[in-house]
Amino acid sequence: MTEWVVRLEYEGVEGGEAASDRVDTLLDLLEGTEPVVSHGPDSVAVLISVQGPSSERAFATARGKVGTAMDKAGFGTGTLTSVEIKTMEALEREIATPNFPDLVGIAEAAEILGVSKQRTSELSKSRRFPPPIIRLASGPIWLEGAIHSFADDWERKPGRPRKAAAG
Repeated sequence: MTEWVVRLEYEGVEGGEAASDRVDTLLDLLEGTEPVVSHGPDSVAVLISVQGPSSERAFATARGKVGTAMDKAGFGTGTLTSVEIKTMEALEREIATPNFPDLVGIAEAAEILGVSKQRTSELSKSRRFPPPIIRLASGPIWLEGAIHSFADDWERKPGRPRKAAAG
């Protein structure tokens, strides 16, 4: 038997001021399924864990349990508008994967480019340099991939530029 995590979202349910009390009742009714409930003015989303041989069977089990519990809690049945089903293993992998991009500041960008922080600051003023995604009091922040892309295309000219001859 596989452990499944099923998220069901319903719209057109009874919300109102008593929704928080209904959520508490819903959580009590779904005890043993590791329930998580969120709600809006006329919507409720319920995530529960169920055992089953397939995603289809897990969906049927979850829909039955949640539908019965929502009715008993006073939400009514509403309209099922969204369903998400995954194995507990897949959910744990998803949770373990960062969902934000790799970011760098001046020091990290300088290291990637193989130049000083001062030179990186100068380069950042050119039109070819990627724009920062944000500027903080501590300095600009870039997507690491953008700095690597710049480094790949950058025609580096070592040394100081020659001064024009006086004449």
